Amino acid sequence: MDSADTPECPVTLQPDGAARLALGTMRLLDWHLDPRALASFLAQAADAGVGVLDTAGIYGAGEVEPALGAAFREAPGLRDRFRLVGKCGTGAGRWPSSTTTPPAPT
Repeated sequence: MDSADTPECPVTLQPDGAARLALGTMRLLDWHLDPRALASFLAQAADAGVGVLDTAGIYGAGEVEPALGAAFREAPGLRDRFRLVGKCGTGAGRWPSSTTTPPAPT
């Protein structure tokens, strides 16, 4: 892929095109931030050099991604400051909703 094929990305990238920092969101809801406070936190993270948000449908019992969406709606343009990294086939629905940790083997 040459540079003409590379989409424009507003985050600061390394020479190889990777963002300098990623923020994992698995425990994001432990802080009990409302959408406005979460948007502020994410803006501060972006200002500090975070360019990637790592998320998955099973994080926070399935509530992290909707919380991120609500935060992005609070701050137009915030979403454009990140690349989102998601996962699929992680077994959503196989684990109890109160945990994102798989059960111990039997």
